[in-house]
Amino acid sequence: MATIHDVAREARVSPATVSNVINKTVAVSDRLRHRVLRTMRKLRYQPNEIARSLRTKSTRTLGMIIPDITNPFFPSVVRGSEDASRQRGYAIILCNSDNRISKELDYLDILRAKGVDGVLLILSPEGKTHKTVNALGQLSIPVVCLDRSPERECADSVVVENEGGAARAVDHLLRRGHRKIAILTGPLNLINAKERLKGYRRALSKWSVSIPSSFVLEGEFDIASGRKLGHKLVNLRPRPTAVFSCNNLMTLGLVKAIRDAKLRCPEDIAVVSFDDLPWWEALHPSISALAQPAYRMGVEGATLLVDRIEGQRKGPFVKVHLPTKLVVRESSNFKCLENSSLGTNGDRRRS
Repeated sequence: MATIHDVAREARVSPATVSNVINKTVAVSDRLRHRVLRTMRKLRYQPNEIARSLRTKSTRTLGMIIPDITNPFFPSVVRGSEDASRQRGYAIILCNSDNRISKELDYLDILRAKGVDGVLLILSPEGKTHKTVNALGQLSIPVVCLDRSPERECADSVVVENEGGAARAVDHLLRRGHRKIAILTGPLNLINAKERLKGYRRALSKWSVSIPSSFVLEGEFDIASGRKLGHKLVNLRPRPTAVFSCNNLMTLGLVKAIRDAKLRCPEDIAVVSFDDLPWWEALHPSISALAQPAYRMGVEGATLLVDRIEGQRKGPFVKVHLPTKLVVRESSNFKCLENSSLGTNGDRRRS
């Protein structure tokens, strides 16, 4: 195994010069730096990262905890974080909490013991008084929460415009003539689920549309709950003519429930999903969706975290809001003629 002295001898420089190139402690001319880097690659030299971290008090690693690696939304967030981190010279240790707070807390302890320089965290939905929030306050390293921000300000966060996006999706259904619009929410102890429900209610209020409480069903952001709640909706009387589903996996379950009932989408029940997927266009019908900038969320989160670590951003915690985009496809692009200009109580839409 090559040593720093082997690199210095081969590159015809001093060991101190090699050390300066590796640690960037002293400026080295481009000519010498490229020569040293070529020699390191040639000899397959790897610096002793443990000794280096002891000297610099930095491991150049970030921890990242996500709730469900099988949800197609989260890998895009991870990819954005990884790309942005590598550009800044950091690697990522990825952990999957399975939406369980016990695993989330265990991983926070493990990452702290590993000496990571900061943590990117997508909160699990468990617990209204979130134990993780208390744990974050005790960490001595920066944390950035992605997608799901803590209700108490204890870390930076990068989220999407949940309320505004949901209102825009429901407004689209209202403009297509729907007045019996149901919603499948996520766990309402998550702030993003609460905000999407708030946006749904805001759009209905703007159009003076009232709906029965049975049209609001709380799910678990997974396929099973989407299908289970979808079966409830299709058997309601009156049955909703449209459903706003608050995440991609629940939408898949909902579509299965509509097909189980031998109903047509969008003719019998229109659907809009919060979360776009690459294969929504390949389904029949193709699924209308609010597209979230998942990759950009990862990039923004990692950039914010490294800026905190390196002291380029100081001061109070910040909350970055990213926009969503409504993509209209076949599942909602059908004119519902039932009460197209009237609310459920016969009230005309407010201007």
